[in-house]
Amino acid sequence: MQDKCAVFGMYGSERASFASYDGLHMQNHRGDKSSGMVTADGTSLHVHKGMGLVPEVYRTADLERLRGTIAIGHNRYATCGPGTLANIQPFLIRTTSGLQFAVASNGDVPAYQELRQRAVDAGYDVQSQNDGELIGWYIAWGYDQTGDMVEAMRWAMHQVQDGAYSCVACTVDTLYAMRDPRGMRPMCIGKLGDGYVIASETVAFDILQAKYIRDVEPGTIIRIDRSGERTFPSLAMPHRHCEFEIQYFARPDSLVYGMSVSEIREAQGRVLARHYGVGADVVIGVPDSGLHAALGYSDASGIPFKLGFIRHHFSRREFILDGQDSRDVQSKYKHNPDRRVVSERRVIVVDDSIVRGTASRKLVRMLRNAGAREVHVRITTPPIIGPCFFGIDTPTLHELIASRMSVEEIRTFIEADSLEFLTLDEMHACMPNTKRDFCSACMTRQYPMPLPPDKQYALLPTS
Repeated sequence: MQDKCAVFGMYGSERASFASYDGLHMQNHRGDKSSGMVTADGTSLHVHKGMGLVPEVYRTADLERLRGTIAIGHNRYATCGPGTLANIQPFLIRTTSGLQFAVASNGDVPAYQELRQRAVDAGYDVQSQNDGELIGWYIAWGYDQTGDMVEAMRWAMHQVQDGAYSCVACTVDTLYAMRDPRGMRPMCIGKLGDGYVIASETVAFDILQAKYIRDVEPGTIIRIDRSGERTFPSLAMPHRHCEFEIQYFARPDSLVYGMSVSEIREAQGRVLARHYGVGADVVIGVPDSGLHAALGYSDASGIPFKLGFIRHHFSRREFILDGQDSRDVQSKYKHNPDRRVVSERRVIVVDDSIVRGTASRKLVRMLRNAGAREVHVRITTPPIIGPCFFGIDTPTLHELIASRMSVEEIRTFIEADSLEFLTLDEMHACMPNTKRDFCSACMTRQYPMPLPPDKQYALLPTS
């Protein structure tokens, strides 16, 4: 499984590039392969892109050069197209009629190849292998028909309705945002002085002291210009918010889908303790997404919570690295057990998920090598049994350990003394609004939209 991306938009700041840098920096956990930014000063668009983390891509001189009161930015991990310079977002797009705009997208479009061929056949110069650029060309296609950006985005949304995307775009004087009709990827809007900010997560607002207003409604388009902010409904569909945003990707200090991530994770830990408790001396969480759940487990069980794993924060997230060899090397640097916490103790380890199982086995072995007498693993999600085609990229069933092993077989593989998962109903009961509709395809294989043939092929078991 691979990570998604982050988007950011700024309107009405004299130093929009510096505000965007802060907003992107706070969202670097969503993608660390590359970053890019485009600013608009009323007459021109200015662009800067580079490979690496946000602090590695931008210098003060770069931000000074990016003039304008409008900006859009993007942090990327490749889910469509390789992690190369050609695929770094945002993309600059020029319509046949001569309008230039920039666009960036977080998510994935399952029918990418078919939609790309349609755009190429229509005469549009799709150069990268990135769905963000593809959406940009569909907006251009719509603009060539309508002469209006909102109508162009509405047309594009209808053409690319079966996908997961939260997009930001800008012309020289206007900021736009667009969220897919199922709301699979998060997107929120905030206020900063007389200006506005758009982001994937509210944590991007905190550093700027911007005020969270609301989530961008699925299937809507937002236009922000001198006359203010206006929302345009475009396409209504049943909502299918991504479960994994809450379970893993989002920072715990964010609001996602209008809900507190940390509160949900703590509630899930309490349910684990009540339904799947076991005698132990200490509860620890796997940083960072397992920590709040471990706190909840400790609160409900009365077993002390300790920081049993210390995370090396100069290590990229193992979940989003390319290839098993890279993940194996990285995991050696990412976590280190505190022997004073776990030695000669029965340890409960709380984590967000088990995907391949290899990382969990390494963690269990680390704890045993540090002297743990028993290791009991508790997981806040059900077993992951299905590939995702909407921004979390799992190419085949075979990579998912739960698609081919029972819970007991997984327990044996990761070498734990016991292993328990929350059920889907138990996980959803921890949400403050249980009427929300989620995409749980990775846990059920029940997909919220038709899949193209190449994606259906990925659902076939391998020998």
